[in-house]
Amino acid sequence: MTYSAAITRILPNSFGNCVTNVDNTQSPIDIKLAQSQHDRYVDVLKKYIPNVIVVETDEAHPDCSFVEDNATVFEHTAVINQPGHPSRRGEVGAIEKALKQIPSVKSIIRMEEVDKDALVDGGDVLNTGAHVFVGLSERTNEKGGRVLQKAFDGLAQTFILQPPGEMLHLKCCVTALEDTKTLIAVDSARAVVDEMNRLTDNYYTAIYVPDLVAANVLSANGVVLIQEGFPRSEQILRDHLTSAQVVALNMSEIIKADGALTCGSILIK
Repeated sequence: MTYSAAITRILPNSFGNCVTNVDNTQSPIDIKLAQSQHDRYVDVLKKYIPNVIVVETDEAHPDCSFVEDNATVFEHTAVINQPGHPSRRGEVGAIEKALKQIPSVKSIIRMEEVDKDALVDGGDVLNTGAHVFVGLSERTNEKGGRVLQKAFDGLAQTFILQPPGEMLHLKCCVTALEDTKTLIAVDSARAVVDEMNRLTDNYYTAIYVPDLVAANVLSANGVVLIQEGFPRSEQILRDHLTSAQVVALNMSEIIKADGALTCGSILIK
């Protein structure tokens, strides 16, 4: 898939107060390093994507740089999600404003106006370019998945999945390359990939990696961003991704906030 635009957001000084399941008592988040890592991530996106909108930060919302959770976009349709954690719902207004600046976005749907009980974190939504998969989790419910199915009706088949219970989000364990047919998944998510193939008549092939964090890659416009610091997984990915530009990023402080590579941006065709 070729992307014309991306939305990111400046990482706030309050990032240490983010919602996370990671125990950081022994190694607290280094805010300055987190900001530096996020800035490097944005710089790489700017190199490969023509229009990168950087939204101003919001110190009242420590998680606001994780823009992926705020909206789901397929083709020309954007859905403003209702994030599962109540503290994050104030983030979405600024992202809606940013989406309105992108010419290819023709329709914006507010999830809460369709169903006030619908919940979706964008980290639970895998858009492969061929299909949309919605993973149920503590942050995403079936009503949210139904809103996305309705929004993308006629554009993409949208399937609802139940990923492993220990995963925060679907894209913690599986992501997709831009060829629309190749998945990157952690070894423990083979059942998820099998279910995706059952639903799509065996459309996908998968590259499996041993490290959970390494299963989340970001693939756009000929570049694949992967996590640095997981050598076995990195070697597997490099062996398979011989035709792509591979960029390894150290996101150690982002990981402490339950963050991954896809979390920091919304990609738009």
